[in-house]
Amino acid sequence: MKSMTGYGNGSFRDEFFEIDVEIKSLNHRFLDLSINTNSEISHLEYDIRKRLGDAIKRGKVYANIYATNKKTPKLILDESLLQQFNEIYKRAYSIVSSSTNTKPEPIEIIRNEGVITRGRGKDEDKDFEYAINRTLELCLGRYEEMRLVEGNRIGNWLSESMNRVKERLGTIEGHLPHYREELKTRLQQVVQEITSTPVDKDIEKRIMVEVAFYVDRYDINEELVRLHDHIEKMSDILRRDEVEIGKRMNFIIQEMQREIQ
Repeated sequence: MKSMTGYGNGSFRDEFFEIDVEIKSLNHRFLDLSINTNSEISHLEYDIRKRLGDAIKRGKVYANIYATNKKTPKLILDESLLQQFNEIYKRAYSIVSSSTNTKPEPIEIIRNEGVITRGRGKDEDKDFEYAINRTLELCLGRYEEMRLVEGNRIGNWLSESMNRVKERLGTIEGHLPHYREELKTRLQQVVQEITSTPVDKDIEKRIMVEVAFYVDRYDINEELVRLHDHIEKMSDILRRDEVEIGKRMNFIIQEMQREIQ
Protein backbone atom coordinates (compact mmCIF):
# COMPACT_ATOMS: atom_id res chain seq x y z
CA MET A 1 0.00 0.00 0.00
CA LYS A 2 1.35 3.39 -1.00
CA SER A 3 0.35 6.88 0.04
CA MET A 4 -0.37 9.59 -2.52
CA THR A 5 1.75 11.91 -0.40
CA GLY A 6 5.44 11.60 -1.14
CA TYR A 7 8.74 13.37 -1.73
CA GLY A 8 11.98 12.49 -3.46
CA ASN A 9 15.02 14.22 -4.88
CA GLY A 10 18.13 13.33 -6.81
CA SER A 11 21.25 15.07 -8.09
CA PHE A 12 24.08 14.32 -10.47
CA ARG A 13 27.38 16.18 -10.87
CA ASP A 14 30.43 15.60 -13.03
CA GLU A 15 32.75 17.72 -15.16
CA PHE A 16 30.13 18.09 -17.88
CA PHE A 17 26.64 17.86 -16.37
CA GLU A 18 24.78 19.35 -13.42
CA ILE A 19 21.32 17.85 -12.82
CA ASP A 20 18.81 18.35 -9.98
CA VAL A 21 15.42 16.60 -9.81
CA GLU A 22 12.71 17.02 -7.16
CA ILE A 23 9.30 15.31 -7.01
CA LYS A 24 6.58 15.90 -4.44
CA SER A 25 2.89 15.01 -4.39
CA LEU A 26 -0.31 15.58 -2.43
CA ASN A 27 -3.66 13.80 -2.35
CA HIS A 28 -5.84 14.31 -5.40
CA ARG A 29 -8.62 12.33 -7.07
CA PHE A 30 -6.80 12.19 -10.40
CA LEU A 31 -3.28 12.68 -11.73
CA ASP A 32 -2.53 16.40 -11.94
CA LEU A 33 1.09 16.75 -13.07
CA SER A 34 2.99 20.05 -13.05
CA ILE A 35 6.55 20.03 -14.48
CA ASN A 36 9.10 22.84 -14.30
CA THR A 37 12.26 22.60 -16.43
CA ASN A 38 14.90 25.03 -17.61
CA SER A 39 15.12 25.96 -21.29
CA GLU A 40 18.09 23.68 -21.97
CA ILE A 41 15.97 20.55 -21.47
CA SER A 42 12.51 21.85 -22.37
CA HIS A 43 12.57 19.61 -25.48
CA LEU A 44 12.60 16.57 -23.15
CA GLU A 45 9.48 17.59 -21.21
CA TYR A 46 7.14 15.29 -23.17
CA ASP A 47 9.27 12.21 -22.42
CA ILE A 48 9.63 13.24 -18.77
CA ARG A 49 5.88 13.73 -18.44
CA LYS A 50 5.22 10.30 -19.93
CA ARG A 51 7.73 8.64 -17.58
CA LEU A 52 6.18 10.28 -14.53
CA GLY A 53 2.66 9.44 -15.72
CA ASP A 54 3.63 5.77 -16.05
CA ALA A 55 5.06 5.71 -12.52
CA ILE A 56 2.46 7.83 -10.68
CA LYS A 57 -1.25 7.17 -11.22
CA ARG A 58 -2.94 9.66 -8.89
CA GLY A 59 -2.14 12.79 -6.92
CA LYS A 60 -1.25 16.45 -7.32
CA VAL A 61 2.35 16.05 -8.48
CA TYR A 62 5.02 18.74 -8.74
CA ALA A 63 8.27 17.92 -10.56
CA ASN A 64 11.21 20.34 -10.78
CA ILE A 65 13.98 19.31 -13.15
CA TYR A 66 16.96 21.52 -13.90
CA ALA A 67 19.97 20.41 -15.92
CA THR A 68 23.03 22.10 -17.40
CA ASN A 69 25.37 20.75 -20.06
CA LYS A 70 28.79 22.33 -19.60
CA LYS A 71 30.38 20.65 -22.59
CA THR A 72 31.79 23.22 -25.01
CA PRO A 73 29.54 23.09 -28.06
CA LYS A 74 30.74 23.20 -31.63
CA LEU A 75 30.05 26.45 -33.48
CA ILE A 76 28.32 26.09 -36.84
CA LEU A 77 28.58 28.75 -39.51
CA ASP A 78 25.60 29.13 -41.85
CA GLU A 79 27.50 30.20 -44.97
CA SER A 80 24.38 30.79 -47.04
CA LEU A 81 22.88 33.08 -44.44
CA LEU A 82 26.20 34.84 -44.00
CA GLN A 83 26.36 35.54 -47.73
CA GLN A 84 22.84 37.01 -47.71
CA PHE A 85 23.65 39.31 -44.80
CA ASN A 86 26.88 40.36 -46.54
CA GLU A 87 25.04 41.31 -49.74
CA ILE A 88 22.48 43.34 -47.77
CA TYR A 89 25.18 45.15 -45.82
CA LYS A 90 27.08 45.95 -49.02
CA ARG A 91 23.95 47.40 -50.61
CA ALA A 92 23.25 49.43 -47.48
CA TYR A 93 26.78 50.84 -47.45
CA SER A 94 26.55 51.74 -51.15
CA ILE A 95 23.36 53.73 -50.43
CA VAL A 96 24.43 55.66 -47.32
CA SER A 97 28.16 56.01 -47.98
CA SER A 98 29.74 58.49 -50.38
CA SER A 99 32.60 56.07 -50.94
CA THR A 100 31.70 52.98 -52.98
CA ASN A 101 34.80 51.26 -51.61
CA THR A 102 33.39 51.11 -48.06
CA LYS A 103 32.68 47.55 -47.00
CA PRO A 104 30.98 46.10 -43.92
CA GLU A 105 33.20 44.62 -41.22
CA PRO A 106 32.85 40.83 -40.82
CA ILE A 107 32.16 41.22 -37.09
CA GLU A 108 29.05 43.22 -37.92
CA ILE A 109 27.66 40.43 -40.08
CA ILE A 110 28.33 37.44 -37.87
CA ARG A 111 26.54 39.09 -34.96
CA ASN A 112 23.25 38.54 -36.76
CA GLU A 113 21.06 35.83 -35.34
CA GLY A 114 21.45 32.46 -37.00
CA VAL A 115 24.76 33.11 -38.73
CA ILE A 116 26.66 31.26 -36.00
CA THR A 117 24.81 28.62 -33.99
CA ARG A 118 25.78 26.22 -31.24
CA GLY A 119 25.48 22.54 -31.98
CA ARG A 120 26.22 19.25 -30.29
CA GLY A 121 26.67 15.84 -31.75
CA LYS A 122 24.10 13.11 -31.26
CA ASP A 123 26.39 11.22 -28.91
CA GLU A 124 26.72 14.28 -26.67
CA ASP A 125 22.94 14.68 -26.54
CA LYS A 126 22.51 10.98 -25.71
CA ASP A 127 24.97 11.26 -22.82
CA PHE A 128 23.09 14.26 -21.46
CA GLU A 129 19.69 12.57 -21.78
CA TYR A 130 21.06 9.40 -20.20
CA ALA A 131 22.33 11.35 -17.19
CA ILE A 132 18.96 13.10 -16.84
CA ASN A 133 17.04 9.81 -17.03
CA ARG A 134 19.32 8.16 -14.46
CA THR A 135 18.82 11.07 -12.07
CA LEU A 136 15.07 10.99 -12.65
CA GLU A 137 14.99 7.26 -11.85
CA LEU A 138 17.00 7.88 -8.67
CA CYS A 139 14.54 10.56 -7.60
CA LEU A 140 11.53 8.35 -8.43
CA GLY A 141 13.04 5.52 -6.38
CA ARG A 142 13.34 7.73 -3.31
CA TYR A 143 9.88 9.14 -3.91
CA GLU A 144 8.37 5.64 -4.08
CA GLU A 145 10.21 4.63 -0.90
CA MET A 146 8.64 7.50 1.01
CA ARG A 147 5.19 6.69 -0.40
CA LEU A 148 5.62 3.07 0.69
CA VAL A 149 6.71 4.04 4.21
CA GLU A 150 3.83 6.47 4.55
CA GLY A 151 1.40 3.96 3.04
CA ASN A 152 2.48 1.22 5.45
CA ARG A 153 2.03 3.58 8.38
CA ILE A 154 -1.49 4.47 7.22
CA GLY A 155 -2.23 0.79 6.50
CA ASN A 156 -1.18 -0.24 10.01
CA TRP A 157 -3.35 2.48 11.50
CA LEU A 158 -6.33 1.37 9.41
CA SER A 159 -5.81 -2.27 10.39
CA GLU A 160 -5.73 -1.33 14.06
CA SER A 161 -8.85 0.79 13.56
CA MET A 162 -10.70 -2.12 11.93
CA ASN A 163 -9.72 -4.35 14.86
CA ARG A 164 -11.03 -1.79 17.33
CA VAL A 165 -14.31 -1.47 15.43
CA LYS A 166 -14.63 -5.26 15.40
CA GLU A 167 -14.05 -5.38 19.15
CA ARG A 168 -16.70 -2.71 19.71
CA LEU A 169 -19.14 -4.71 17.59
CA GLY A 170 -18.51 -7.71 19.79
CA THR A 171 -19.29 -5.59 22.84
CA ILE A 172 -22.50 -4.32 21.23
CA GLU A 173 -23.56 -7.85 20.29
CA GLY A 174 -23.00 -8.91 23.90
CA HIS A 175 -25.40 -6.20 25.09
CA LEU A 176 -28.06 -7.00 22.49
CA PRO A 177 -30.12 -9.50 24.57
CA HIS A 178 -30.44 -7.00 27.43
CA TYR A 179 -31.12 -4.17 24.98
CA ARG A 180 -33.88 -6.14 23.26
CA GLU A 181 -35.49 -7.02 26.58
CA GLU A 182 -35.51 -3.36 27.60
CA LEU A 183 -37.11 -2.38 24.31
CA LYS A 184 -39.72 -5.10 24.65
CA THR A 185 -40.61 -3.96 28.18
CA ARG A 186 -40.77 -0.33 27.12
CA LEU A 187 -42.94 -1.19 24.12
CA GLN A 188 -45.36 -3.10 26.32
CA GLN A 189 -45.58 -0.18 28.74
CA VAL A 190 -46.30 2.29 25.97
CA VAL A 191 -48.99 0.09 24.44
CA GLN A 192 -50.61 -0.41 27.86
CA GLU A 193 -50.59 3.32 28.51
CA ILE A 194 -52.19 4.08 25.19
CA THR A 195 -54.82 1.34 25.37
CA SER A 196 -55.85 2.21 28.92
CA THR A 197 -58.31 4.67 27.39
CA PRO A 198 -60.99 4.03 24.77
CA VAL A 199 -59.30 3.52 21.43
CA ASP A 200 -60.30 5.78 18.57
CA LYS A 201 -58.69 6.32 15.21
CA ASP A 202 -56.19 8.91 16.43
CA ILE A 203 -55.04 6.68 19.27
CA GLU A 204 -54.82 3.76 16.90
CA LYS A 205 -52.55 5.79 14.62
CA ARG A 206 -50.43 6.76 17.61
CA ILE A 207 -50.09 3.12 18.60
CA MET A 208 -48.93 2.21 15.11
CA VAL A 209 -46.40 5.05 15.10
CA GLU A 210 -44.97 4.02 18.47
CA VAL A 211 -44.82 0.36 17.50
CA ALA A 212 -43.09 1.19 14.21
CA PHE A 213 -40.63 3.43 16.08
CA TYR A 214 -39.57 0.72 18.49
CA VAL A 215 -39.61 -2.11 15.97
CA ASP A 216 -37.34 -0.12 13.71
CA ARG A 217 -34.77 0.07 16.49
CA TYR A 218 -35.50 -3.35 17.92
CA ASP A 219 -33.40 -5.37 15.49
CA ILE A 220 -29.98 -4.07 14.41
CA ASN A 221 -28.75 -7.49 13.35
CA GLU A 222 -28.77 -6.56 9.65
CA GLU A 223 -26.55 -3.54 10.27
CA LEU A 224 -24.16 -5.61 12.36
CA VAL A 225 -23.87 -8.27 9.65
CA ARG A 226 -23.09 -5.64 7.01
CA LEU A 227 -20.53 -3.97 9.27
CA HIS A 228 -18.72 -7.27 9.79
CA ASP A 229 -18.72 -7.79 6.03
CA HIS A 230 -17.27 -4.31 5.41
CA ILE A 231 -14.55 -4.90 8.00
CA GLU A 232 -13.55 -8.16 6.32
CA LYS A 233 -13.43 -6.49 2.91
CA MET A 234 -11.30 -3.64 4.26
CA SER A 235 -8.94 -6.07 5.98
CA ASP A 236 -8.64 -8.10 2.78
CA ILE A 237 -7.70 -4.99 0.80
CA LEU A 238 -5.07 -4.04 3.38
CA ARG A 239 -3.52 -7.51 3.23
CA ARG A 240 -3.08 -7.39 -0.54
CA ASP A 241 -0.17 -5.71 -2.30
CA GLU A 242 -2.18 -3.76 -4.85
CA VAL A 243 -2.18 -0.27 -6.31
CA GLU A 244 -5.03 2.22 -6.60
CA ILE A 245 -6.98 0.94 -3.61
CA GLY A 246 -7.92 4.36 -2.25
CA LYS A 247 -11.26 4.62 -4.06
CA ARG A 248 -12.42 1.19 -2.86
CA MET A 249 -11.34 1.93 0.69
CA ASN A 250 -13.14 5.27 0.65
CA PHE A 251 -16.34 3.57 -0.58
CA ILE A 252 -16.19 0.91 2.15
CA ILE A 253 -15.63 3.52 4.89
CA GLN A 254 -18.60 5.51 3.64
CA GLU A 255 -20.74 2.37 3.76
CA MET A 256 -19.56 1.60 7.30
CA GLN A 257 -20.46 5.10 8.40
CA ARG A 258 -23.92 4.72 6.86
CA GLU A 259 -24.53 1.46 8.75
CA ILE A 260 -23.35 2.96 12.04
CA GLN A 261 -25.62 5.97 11.67
